[in-house]
Amino acid sequence: MFYQVIHTHLSHDCPARRPETAKQFDEWWEALKSTDGVTVHVGAVAPVPHTFYFYVETDDYARLVRALAWLNSIGSGEVVPVVPLDLGMGLVREGVYFTED
Repeated sequence: MFYQVIHTHLSHDCPARRPETAKQFDEWWEALKSTDGVTVHVGAVAPVPHTFYFYVETDDYARLVRALAWLNSIGSGEVVPVVPLDLGMGLVREGVYFTED
């Protein structure tokens, strides 16, 4: 299953502000990318709003939650199950999202 992970933090909690936290973030990021059973497809950052976006794939949600634990120590986040757009559009073509009034 695919998930969009959105993490935000306040500017005063930004990992870039403190070398030790920046190092911890770097170590966390490398660990996330090598977590068995979790595939990171994209990791992106929006520097001004202090927001990270990750697209990951896993069949073990609990493993993903454990892998994200450190990130929650510097801010808050949201994990949303998503489907690839081609699959979503296929569902629309099948009428999955349409209801009769």
